[in-house]
Amino acid sequence: MGFKRLGIFLASLIGLCSINAHAMLVAYQDSFGIMGVNQAFHTELFLNYSLTPYFAVGERSIRFDTTDGIKQFFVPEADFLVHRWNQPESQANIYAGGGYGVESFQNQAQGVAMANVAVDWESRKYYLDTEFQSLLATDSKSYNSAKFRAGFAPYLAKFDELNTWFILQFETMPFVPNNPFLTPMVRLFYKNVLVEIGADFQGNWMFNYMIHI
Repeated sequence: MGFKRLGIFLASLIGLCSINAHAMLVAYQDSFGIMGVNQAFHTELFLNYSLTPYFAVGERSIRFDTTDGIKQFFVPEADFLVHRWNQPESQANIYAGGGYGVESFQNQAQGVAMANVAVDWESRKYYLDTEFQSLLATDSKSYNSAKFRAGFAPYLAKFDELNTWFILQFETMPFVPNNPFLTPMVRLFYKNVLVEIGADFQGNWMFNYMIHI
């Protein structure tokens, strides 16, 4: 394989690994990740650093508008790429992570443990993703959520071109009013920057982003 073909292969591989905004708990070695989830009832800011292609450390800040009121969580975490399947036209990944931090509610603080698992499969044309997150506070209250996604690309683009995806997301958060949520969205991906824009069928807006540097 010549150097030009090797460069194209590596660029395509990095592009494929960077497409998945939500299950991307670990990226390429020595990369910094900035990921945000913004919804009317839920926001997250996730900062991490990939020490290796299989292990990352970071911090996650979460806000939920629960049936009891606004609750905030601040959790340092460690994340792992458990397994990856590379095929000629597709890739599948299993990620897992967890940490321990603080829940803040009505000027009171308590400890909270977090665990998450993400499984995805994608080709240049199709995309599937499943994610589970669990927060367990020291008062034994739990906050469990899940996301299921399916999407497709209306056209095939190269890594250095604008990639577009149409995605439908089903999300369940039993502790949030008006649960569950079904959200169609558009994903735009260009090199190391990804944004998602959509609104669920209840009129709740969504804006997500991811940057790797």
